[in-house]
Amino acid sequence: LFFTVASSDTGTNTGVSADIKYIRCDVCKHMVEALHHQIAELSAKSVSEEMVQSKIEAVCKAQKDEGSWLRSLDMVETEERTIRLEKQSTDGPCRQECATMAMACEGLLEEGWENELGEVLSSR
Repeated sequence: LFFTVASSDTGTNTGVSADIKYIRCDVCKHMVEALHHQIAELSAKSVSEEMVQSKIEAVCKAQKDEGSWLRSLDMVETEERTIRLEKQSTDGPCRQECATMAMACEGLLEEGWENELGEVLSSR
């Protein structure tokens, strides 16, 4: 088993595509939690499909409010040589780790999750 944990010290904001397969599941979980929370905040208002779609389209963009969850996570290598995403107490800049998580997030949406998420979240 070999992987490279994207280093947050490099100052670069280019993701590491080789790490995506190790973080896909965690990224999906955090993305859905972030969207669920964002839509729940809108529930006091009338939530349209367009509003939900707008949130989904921006959820993988760390520079947007909808993607701020990406800046609050850290990629940590475990003793078992896997990568775990850990919530940090404060948001940080979006560098290599954040960009890697954003790449994984975009990949999930490109696989067709965007439409399914939209339907589920709109029906709340």
